Formats: sequence, structure tokens, C-alpha cells
Amino acid sequence: MTDLGILYLLAAQASDHAVVNFVDPFGVKLSPVNSPTFTADQGYTGNGTTAYLNTQRDPSSEISGFVQNSAHMSYYVRDTSSVTGVEVLAGIRDSVGSERLYDFYNSSRTALQTFNNQTSTSGAASTLTDNGTGFILSQRTGSTVGAVYQDGTQVGTITQTSTAAPFGQDLFLLARNDQGSADSFCNAQISAFTSGASLDSGQRTALQSHIETYLTTVGAI
Repeated sequence: MTDLGILYLLAAQASDHAVVNFVDPFGVKLSPVNSPTFTADQGYTGNGTTAYLNTQRDPSSEISGFVQNSAHMSYYVRDTSSVTGVEVLAGIRDSVGSERLYDFYNSSRTALQTFNNQTSTSGAASTLTDNGTGFILSQRTGSTVGAVYQDGTQVGTITQTSTAAPFGQDLFLLARNDQGSADSFCNAQISAFTSGASLDSGQRTALQSHIETYLTTVGAI
């Protein structure tokens, strides 16, 4: 799928496989910071205080296909049982114009998103089932258009006007990169992550199917 710039299959048999970007397998690898827990064939889990994963990629220039008005992030979230407050699945706030890009849970595990804009709160508040687990995808498809999906069903709409893609900071998983410092750490377990251009209905369905087939094969789901 050419619209992907990042594809991490975190539910790998070994941790050195989990950090490989399968879109660019010889490129920069995912970097675990402060020992997030790796479980073979399940994925990485944060500790809610210090641990996270650094993609070592700036979304504005180092994630292929990711641009201001066409971009997505997707996750297979395997477990949220330890999530208790505002915790970021993936996120960034840059130090240039405070552009924001992050998906996060609140205490009720409702997912909230802000996507390539400067709003400090959410662009979409999405009511999730199953405690926010499953295949979650958020994306921006235009300057005032975006959506959030859980297991293929739209559960939220992003309407805030975009201003720019975050610039000059790496995208973190299981935490937010707030102008160079990690915060809003997450306790969830993530089995897969992708990012790149926005996806149409057929592409979203195919991506979800491929990821879930892989996860079923290794016994993650």
C-alpha cells in the first residue's frame, strides 16, 4: 500500500523485529525509551510514567505521504485495562507554531483526536466500545474534514481547520512529544501502528484486514 509511510508490526516474535518499519525495513528503526514492556506476539505496553517509543521521524518531512490535509495514524490497541486518565497513544506538539497531532484517551477511554492544528483540546470526541481496544484509525482528509474509526465504523468527526503538520519534532508512541519532552504517558498495549497519507474506504478496509490477519496468525487476537 503506497499510502503508508510507517508500518510497525509490534506484535512480533522478537523485539528487534517489532521496531522495524516494514515500509522501509533498512531505514530508521523505532526506538524504545525507558523500557516499555515488550511481549512476544502481543506488542509494546507503556508504563504510564516514563516509557514510550520514539519513531525518530518528523511527520512533516520523514513520514512518506503525510501532509497537512491528507494524513492518518492507525493502531491495533490490544489492551487498555490499565488506562486511568488522559493518556496519549501517539502524539506531538511542535516548538515552532504549537501544531498538534495526537490521539489520546480520557478516563472513560473515550478517544479524542487533534490533527494538524493548534487547538489544545480535541478535534473529535469519539465514543468507543470495548474500552477503546481494536483497530483505531484517525485521519485528516481536508482542511476542515477528518474522521475517527473503530474496527471500520466511523465514531467521530474532525472539523477543526488545519494549520500545518507538526514540524521539527519526532512522533512518539505511548506518549506525547511536547516540544522535545515526553509527557502524557500511556499504559495501553499496542500491537501495530501505521501512518502516512489519508486512506479511502477500500484502503482502510484492506489495511485493517491485513493487520488483523497477521495478528490472528501470531495469536495476538
